[in-house]
Amino acid sequence: MKNNIRYEHVYDPTSNLVYQQLFKEYFMELGIVINERNYQKIFKLMKAEINLTSMQVLMIYMDDKLLGFSNFQVDKDERFWYIKMNNGDIREFYIKEEYRNKGYARILFNAIKDFFIENSMDYIYLTSEEGIDFWKHLGFVIDDSVMAENNLTVLRYDIKNFESKKLKN
Repeated sequence: MKNNIRYEHVYDPTSNLVYQQLFKEYFMELGIVINERNYQKIFKLMKAEINLTSMQVLMIYMDDKLLGFSNFQVDKDERFWYIKMNNGDIREFYIKEEYRNKGYARILFNAIKDFFIENSMDYIYLTSEEGIDFWKHLGFVIDDSVMAENNLTVLRYDIKNFESKKLKN
């Protein structure tokens, strides 16, 4: 399975129609209804963040099948919203429903984690209201010491601690 996995970085969400459709599918699944004009504003803001910050947009494929995507970055103060300064932040994470529970989410998370390890991050943060058990299964813990602006549960992954435990086992 892993041999057939490939990633595509999205550097311009305003012109990548495949990413746009996937992002819209993700929002629809969340029950968020946005008109096309506002989607285009969101994609323009994403492009600006990609150009000005460490934001990454990564799509995952198996062979030619698009499985999902994630938006993630190193939190810096140039962003209007961040959880913890100079830590990893997974902003969006989506695997298409028909590819869930097959290990692809873990593969995508591992690619994101590698980015944060390469950028010397100690922690990865994210907020969630659904899928908390999935994130806990990957090694995240609920972090009640942090309050997110979106008022969702904050989860933290301790990269160094979790990776050193894996090496000992």
